[in-house]
Parts: sequence; structure tokens; C-alpha cells
Amino acid sequence: SFNSNGQISSFTFSPGLRSFERDDFGATLGFGYSIKVKEQHKIFIELIENLGFNNINKPILENPKERNHSVSLIVSYIFSRPGKETLE
Repeated sequence: SFNSNGQISSFTFSPGLRSFERDDFGATLGFGYSIKVKEQHKIFIELIENLGFNNINKPILENPKERNHSVSLIVSYIFSRPGKETLE
């Protein structure tokens, strides 16, 4: 809280995980692309985005609104053994 001079007169700090909400929900979006290098060799590139929908901070003092968000880039090398079926 603030006093009449505009200075902080008290402050509450909730360290660690106690300052976060218990639940969070969101959506995951992604796409991938397969590139054939040789007959049995492929490179697979995938981009995934995770979006949180709700504020993860508890409404304590002046906690800003924050949401979870991440972007992942995955690059894989796939080698198929001869005679084995692969997913296309």
C-alpha cells in the first residue's frame, strides 16, 4: 500500500510457487514437414506453439498479467531400414 506522499508503506511478497495460480489451460498448435533426402533417409522439421489462455499470477499486490507461451523447433533425422514399412 502507499502513504499520502506516494511512497510504499507496506509490501507483501509471496516467493516461489505460492504466487502462481494452481491451474492453467491453453492450446497447442503445430505443423511438420518431411523432406526426403535419399531412398531411406528423411529429415523431419516440426514447429510447435503452446499458448496459455489464463493469467498464471495470483491477484497479489501489483502482479502483472502473465500467460504461458512457448515455441519449439524440432529437427529429426529418420533412417528407415530396408524391408521395413514407414509412415508417409
